[in-house]
Amino acid sequence: MIKHFFKISFYSFVTFCVFNFSFLLIQIYFRLKVKEIPEINIGFPFNFYSIFWLDGNDLHHGADLKKFIFNLIIFWLIVFLFYLLKTKNFNLTTKHKQQK
Repeated sequence: MIKHFFKISFYSFVTFCVFNFSFLLIQIYFRLKVKEIPEINIGFPFNFYSIFWLDGNDLHHGADLKKFIFNLIIFWLIVFLFYLLKTKNFNLTTKHKQQK
């Protein structure tokens, strides 16, 4: 039980990091094509970190820990449901094969 919890937690954290990093790179790429001064928001579905420039060298940034935790919980639930469906589907297919 504990092993499965840590396995799901590890996979959800890796999924969260990869997804947000990919989303960040895509956002930077498209924002640089459209705007001269990019505004970057990190996080999906909730933006938990934002960076924007006001005047030339005046950089503003901020983080929201509550939204970060919500994002982690959402990704953990998605990976948990995927893991649950995968193991349940695997169990059903093996039982079906054994009955034949």
